[in-house]
Amino acid sequence: QILKYPLTTESAMKKIEDNNTLVFIVDIRADKKKIKDAARWD
Repeated sequence: QILKYPLTTESAMKKIEDNNTLVFIVDIRADKKKIKDAARWD
């Protein structure tokens, strides 16, 4: 499992509101491509 859980700190919530960006805790061994593929919704 690449994406573990969403981060819900105050700074993460601000990023969600201001930039429409979700913040996730991910597996330490995952690279950008694996994270991108795991986050894809289609």
